[in-house]
Amino acid sequence: MLKFLPLFDDHIQLLEEQDGDANPDSAKIIVQLRFFVELLRKEYASKLEKLASLLAENQITFDLLWGAFIPGSTLITHCGTTGEPLMLRLISCEKVQTMCGPSWSLQCDNVEVDGTGLPGRGHHSVSISEFPGAEDIVDLPAFPMEPYMEESRRLELRESLERRGRRYWELAQNWC
Repeated sequence: MLKFLPLFDDHIQLLEEQDGDANPDSAKIIVQLRFFVELLRKEYASKLEKLASLLAENQITFDLLWGAFIPGSTLITHCGTTGEPLMLRLISCEKVQTMCGPSWSLQCDNVEVDGTGLPGRGHHSVSISEFPGAEDIVDLPAFPMEPYMEESRRLELRESLERRGRRYWELAQNWC
C-alpha cells in the first residue's frame, strides 16, 4: 500500500476538484482516504523518509525497491538477445526467493509480433537480484522511465521504438 500513496494523493485531489464538498458521498470518501493516507504516513514515517531520501538521489536499496516500481508505470530494459532497448508496462512487482537468493520479479507486458506477423500483447519478466547498499535506479536491469529519464531522452527513445516497430511491420508484411 505504501507505494500507492502518491496515487491516493492524486485521487483525493481529483475528488476535491470534481465534487469538493458539494457531494456528501464524495466528502465522506475524501475524509476516509485522508485518514487512511495519514495513518500509513504516520505508521511508516521512517521507512517513507528513507525511501524519499533515496529517490531524491535517484537511488534505491534492494529492500525498498518496491517504492520505485508502481504497477502501470512504463519501464525501460534491454532485449537479452539484441541488447536493444525495450519499453514495458509493469503489471506487478514481487519479492521472491530463488535458488540464488532473494530477488524482485517484475511481471510486465509489451507489444510483440507473433508468428503470424500481427502485433499483440506479449509477456516479459525481469528479475532484479539482491544487491548490497544503494544503487542508481537507472543501473538496474529495468527501471521506471519517469522520472528517471530526461524528457528529451524519453522522446528520442519513443521515436526510436516507433521507427523500429514500423520497420519490423514493413518487413513482416513483405517477408512473412
